[in-house]
Amino acid sequence: MGSNVDFEHLSDQVFVQINLVRTQPRLFLSELAQLKKYYSGNHFENSECERSFYTEEGVSAVDEAIEFLSKVDPLPELSRSVKLNQTANVLVEQFKSFGVSDIPEGPMLLENRAKELITENGILEESISFGWCTPKDIVLQFIVDDGETGRVNRRKIFSEKFSKIGVACGIHKMHHFCCVLDFFGTKETPQVDLNNYQLSEQEYPDNAVSYNRRVSLTKHPDHAVVTMEYVFTLHDGQTVNNTQVFETSLPLPSDLV
Repeated sequence: MGSNVDFEHLSDQVFVQINLVRTQPRLFLSELAQLKKYYSGNHFENSECERSFYTEEGVSAVDEAIEFLSKVDPLPELSRSVKLNQTANVLVEQFKSFGVSDIPEGPMLLENRAKELITENGILEESISFGWCTPKDIVLQFIVDDGETGRVNRRKIFSEKFSKIGVACGIHKMHHFCCVLDFFGTKETPQVDLNNYQLSEQEYPDNAVSYNRRVSLTKHPDHAVVTMEYVFTLHDGQTVNNTQVFETSLPLPSDLV
């Protein structure tokens, strides 16, 4: 099984379907509704594609997915990353040889597979489909996300924090087919609240009668500099300056391609 599947084409089409459901989620409502006829309690059986298995939630997970897609806001398309394709394919090759469902510890963990290819500062997450070999079925599996607390796989597809994706599909020794999605997003630049930069009253000069405060922010590629300046007017009319400079780290922008 799987010898007649063009896995490179399948990966390309999964990518297309992921972006289609992100940008036009309502288009998948009818596809989800058609799944319901294959359920009997928690048992799913579709003789047309020779799939028969037990689910954890039954048709209720499909109903919940329909409700989600009917309300979710469309999102921008993800861009395809060659480097993320490579990190995903490393795991696909592992599944082909060893046929496990859980990701082995050590070299096969996502962060270890990615560290030689991706040096940019950002967020990496992964989703894996087992058993399906058509683009739409793979994406529907992620959307229904049966038995997954918090619908973690669906959440990744519909997350605004991700901008890039890698896709790799292939043979699985036990489940026949697998498809790995690796997501990447740059970390949000923290907002610098200038109101947090103030002297305490204990730091004021004893004979100060008034002051002027000025706080400025200078952004650099990987950090920001906050300059806080107080000018105190003393009881005798003289002025005293108190200037302090702070640095705060910012994540580097990603040039992942």
